[in-house]
Amino acid sequence: MIELLKEKQRDTRNFIPYIQLHEFEALLFFSNVGFEFMYHNRLTIEDLNKIRNRYQNPEEINDNPNTAPSKQLISVIESREKRGYDKYIHGVEIAKRIGIETMMNQCPRFGHWVNQIIQKINE
Repeated sequence: MIELLKEKQRDTRNFIPYIQLHEFEALLFFSNVGFEFMYHNRLTIEDLNKIRNRYQNPEEINDNPNTAPSKQLISVIESREKRGYDKYIHGVEIAKRIGIETMMNQCPRFGHWVNQIIQKINE
């Protein structure tokens, strides 16, 4: 991608590409802290743990379109909780509780990308 941009004489000094392996919700499975803050039904947390424990890394949760992290999250939450899941409200709050450091440590690709941004800022 950078080569294509350079061919078109675009400035790429601040371009740091990152492609998330799977959707945002995969990052939410790195810690129960956010789920426990947002949802209070013990069975919800147990079901979400079962999903996470089926995979070596939460980045791998996406086996096919029917098992995307968001679809599994919505399925569990809607079956157990009074309020549903809204990516822009609940997802952000869950992510805040987990913290970017935990996400970076658990997700090597994401962590590498964030570290590149930090390094660029410090130059």
